[in-house]
Formats: sequence, structure tokens, C-alpha cells
Amino acid sequence: MVQNEPEPDAKDIALHTDSDGKWIPLIDPKEIDEYAEQVYLELYEVYKERVKAKKQTKEAYLFSREAGMLLWKISVLVVTGQWNVKGYFKFKVHHPERIINAPFYVDRIVEQWLIEKYFIPVLEGKIYKYNMACQVDKGPDKTKEYIKSTMEEMYEAFGADYYIFQYDCRKYFDNICHEKALEKFRKYGVCDFALYLYQSIQKSYSLSDEDEDYYGNAKQDGFFYGMPKGNLPSQWTGIMLLNELDWEINFTPDISVENYRYMDDHVSFCIDKAMARKCYHFVENRINKSGYGLMLHPKKTNIFPISRGLTFCGWHFTQDRDTGIVTVTEKQDKKREQLDKLDSIWSHFDNVGVMKAKEVRYGVVSYFSRGNKSEGLTHQILKKYQLFDGEYDTFYKGKRNPLNIKAAKDNN
Repeated sequence: MVQNEPEPDAKDIALHTDSDGKWIPLIDPKEIDEYAEQVYLELYEVYKERVKAKKQTKEAYLFSREAGMLLWKISVLVVTGQWNVKGYFKFKVHHPERIINAPFYVDRIVEQWLIEKYFIPVLEGKIYKYNMACQVDKGPDKTKEYIKSTMEEMYEAFGADYYIFQYDCRKYFDNICHEKALEKFRKYGVCDFALYLYQSIQKSYSLSDEDEDYYGNAKQDGFFYGMPKGNLPSQWTGIMLLNELDWEINFTPDISVENYRYMDDHVSFCIDKAMARKCYHFVENRINKSGYGLMLHPKKTNIFPISRGLTFCGWHFTQDRDTGIVTVTEKQDKKREQLDKLDSIWSHFDNVGVMKAKEVRYGVVSYFSRGNKSEGLTHQILKKYQLFDGEYDTFYKGKRNPLNIKAAKDNN
């Protein structure tokens, strides 16, 4: 294989369809070579970007030694309809406690290519504006800014007695119906080829996972339920599944002034308790009739006055009744979750590798550096989670800012 740029008229495997638009796997050797070369070049670009963006894990290093041959084999499997997920690297995280099913390196490349090439271009213009999860220029910190600003606007318009409706779905990813998720993406216009790969990911997970701690992937009434937590296709399923509901709430002014969602965690700002109740019944009705397999979490779905404060996306918001000033603090269990992440990585250190462990450790220290340098905690982390014996004493002991992390600006 020659690693060069694709020709301008290069063939798109997704266009190999019958008269009904259904994707057809290739069987002709000449066509297989032509289409596989184009897929190979595209996968190779994704692979190069991953190498640039991520520190190498042991798994990634081993892959890189035979990257050309492995990517070519994958390309042939993709165009002939034989590609399947090889498996998952499973580990437990906490707050909330759940099993993460991270795909192996080779599958992450295919899944990233699938999402970037065939899903995002179709979906990005249709996503609700305040759907805040796993997208460029969004995330928890941006959510904090939006929520804080909305609280200030609500106070100015309606005073200190407005209400919040907040919902959460019980075991969101474990209970997503495969067929309904597939139907959702087809309705949005994702092509048949991309849906073939997406369905392969769904099926491989339901066939491979037999963990006794797993709650999803049950077959009920002829349908399969449950998506793996830890891959891009699942992320985008979580982003898009309730997207129409987000827009419905937004365009129904008598049930909400403003609404935000981060995966299955949703918050609506309402003028009064009556409006909040109306929003609750609207959402409950839509979810119950959707067939998605979802149900509202009985303990995490609530209506309450803003005087109680609001917790959303890892932040706790309170508002002074007399001045309207909003104060933002971080949830303690969110901090604990970061340390639990390190525990999980270090307990699987041999599989994760030094570079990945170093990257995660840096990310956790950076997280605790938001607003201040957290010098004492930084040293505790570096001392406890050493990459090799003596690392802390040799490189970090006694330094005021050992990882040279610039403190983030406090937006409170």
C-alpha cells in the first residue's frame, strides 16, 4: 500500500448501494481493492490524528508497529461487510458506580472514522443548542457559564421564586433500545452503510458482554437493549436520542423558559410550580410513549424552588434571594470521581501503559487546579500515583507547581 492522498474522484464505500439505497457488501476482487484503498487512506488519517492528539498507550504502541498491515486488513473487512468489534477493555468507575466498556485500539479508529465521516456531518446542524455533552465548545465548564447566566436572567425577570424541573433517566445507556436508536439515526439521515457499522457495534456488545454486574443487553419483546459505555457511537446515541424532546420543550413556551441537557441529565427553568409540573408531565408522557426503553429516575427527577439550590453537571448553584448573585461550587463526589478514575487506571496499569496513565494523571491534577493550584493535593496525587519507584522524589518533591499547570480562571 502506498500512503498518499486520495484522488479527487475517490469512491465512497457508502455509495455502493442498490436501487433502494440499501448498502451492498463488496464481493468483486477489483472493487474490493479500489474501495478498500480509499477506506484505508481515511482510516490512516484518523490513526495519525489519534497519534498526535493522544499519548501512546502500550496497546497503541504495539498497534503502531504493524499499523499499515492492520489498517489494510480492517479496510477489507469493512468494505466486504465482515468487520466486527473485537471486544472491550472493562473497568469500574464510581459516582455513580458503573462499568466502562472501552473498545480496543483498532476498533476505536474505525468508530472514530465512522462518527467523524458519516454521523457528525449529518447531525451537527440538528442538535439542540443547549445539548451540552461531548461536543466541541461545550462541556461542564461551558454549562456552568450558561446555567449561571440563566439564573441571573430568571431572577431579573421573575424574582427569587422561580422553579426548577430536573430529570434523570435510570440506567440510561443500559436501557436504550437498539432498534429505536437505529431508527432515530435513520430518520436524521445517517446513511445505510454507517448504520450497518453502527448495528454491528450494537450486536457485538450484546453478544460479548456476560459480566454479572451488567444490567442491560436484555432481549425483551423481541428487542435488544443496552449500549456500551465508553465509545463514540454510544456517546452520540446518548446525545441524539432525546434531541427531539429537547427541541419540543424549547418550542413549548408554557412549560419552560429555558432548558439544558447533558446526556440524560436535564434541567428546565420554569416561572412557577405550576409550569414545572406541566413540564414534568410533558416529559414523562413523551418518554413513556417513545419506546426508547427509558424511564425517569424516581429519586433524581424533581420539582423544586430555586431557593433550594441547583446541582447540575458537577456544579452546585445557589442564588442570593436579596441580590440575585449566583455562587457556584463543585460537588464533592465529582472530586472523588476524579480520584476513583486514577484508582481504576492504576489497578489496570499493565494494560493501560505508562503514557496513558501519565496522561490521565495530568488531567486529574489539571481538574483540581481549576481556580487554584491545589498545591497540597497535587503533591499527594503525585506521591500516591507514581509511574515508577522514586519518580516523586526525583522530579516533583518540593516544587510549588510540579507539573507547571496554569490555574484556570475562576468563573464564579
